[in-house]
Amino acid sequence: MNIGSFSKNGDSYTGSIQTLSLTAPLRLEPNSSTSPNAPDFRVKGAGWEVGYGYQKLSESGVDYIAIVLDDPTLAHPIYASLFLNSEANEFPLVWNRRKPKAA
Repeated sequence: MNIGSFSKNGDSYTGSIQTLSLTAPLRLEPNSSTSPNAPDFRVKGAGWEVGYGYQKLSESGVDYIAIVLDDPTLAHPIYASLFLNSEANEFPLVWNRRKPKAA
């Protein structure tokens, strides 16, 4: 399910997320940390950090950023993927409900 749209501005991505209960402008900024486990991006909304993202490559060769958004107003974190395979400067933010773990 597409829950947002972003465009690339230099090394950053700007856009917004929109669901039935949440609408917010967001910005993905490159992380300056040199730690090997640090995320590639910090996600900011209204000037505050609200998540992080890791640059990934799917098994089929598609570049994307795996994003986690979290905020005290959310019941659970939002796990989404920003797909970078668009020829236009518009990238979809896609959410899929996580499958429950097998018992």
